Amino acid sequence: MDPYRSSDDMKDGTARRMNGKRSREAKIQKWQNKQTKLEKRREEISNRDEWIEKHSDFVSVINLEDVRDAKNIASGNALRERLSPYFNLQDNSLVSRAKDGRRRFIAEGTETVRLLMQQLTVSNNSSSGLFPVEVESIFVKPSVFFDPPVSLIFDFQKMIDLTKHTTVCVSEAAKRAKVHVMIGAENVLSEAAGFTISRGALACGFVPENRNFAWLMEYFRKTRMSGEGELRLLALDGICDTANLGSVVRCASAFGVHAVLLSKDCCDPWYRRAVRVSMGHIFRIPCVRVDNLVQALTALSQEPFAVTSYAAVIDPRADLLLENIAQ
Repeated sequence: MDPYRSSDDMKDGTARRMNGKRSREAKIQKWQNKQTKLEKRREEISNRDEWIEKHSDFVSVINLEDVRDAKNIASGNALRERLSPYFNLQDNSLVSRAKDGRRRFIAEGTETVRLLMQQLTVSNNSSSGLFPVEVESIFVKPSVFFDPPVSLIFDFQKMIDLTKHTTVCVSEAAKRAKVHVMIGAENVLSEAAGFTISRGALACGFVPENRNFAWLMEYFRKTRMSGEGELRLLALDGICDTANLGSVVRCASAFGVHAVLLSKDCCDPWYRRAVRVSMGHIFRIPCVRVDNLVQALTALSQEPFAVTSYAAVIDPRADLLLENIAQ
């Protein structure tokens, strides 16, 4: 026995060791349960052809001939309607429109598509309904959709709320979500897009059109009521480069910003390049365009929000918003 250690110290040390042992055992058990669940899921989708055939009402296998034929078919064909948003993406680098006039966005890359589906999962489980991003279709390589480590199929299942409603079958849930999955090899995706697609996953959806300043005020009210604490707002003035805007949105998400306020001369955050550079965080943070940035910040400085301080990067040629607000 150590003469310099009291019996209480020894008891405390024994208790810590026991707690540490129980903690390790709990972590091991949690890991084993997770592996068992993953193995069960892998068994369910081990036969890809069988899985695709079983869910053929919302899953399609696309080959090169399908893409080439769809490009030559007049509008009105179901296959062309599904593939057309992905045609010639280099030429269509801005925001395309559907027949009903709604604007479309294109998400590129496995992690961008994954974050889109994860955000939709959060939105479907939220009562606020403040993230109405509608996904039209997903266009992926088989390995990206089925195989680890990516396995987007698991995120897709969560997106259509299977984990919360186990009584709903995959087909019914997918129909309800109105999401169609198209599976094709890398050369098929590249043929449709008009350039080499090495990222392995594309997604197409509709840009939310209701995000104006009134929507932002309501969003802040609901966010504050949900107990979020202090709200963080990022105001951007005159950001004209889509890559810069996407990068700013991605960094804003890392710093916990709740919303991004854009001046009227900022570029569109839903441009394909902006969405890609944001790594999908454009789906996590609402971006709202206003006609007058000073007036918007002035309104937010009033009750109940009372924005009182700003962190700013000042261009020598820029108007000082703080002085304008103070006046």
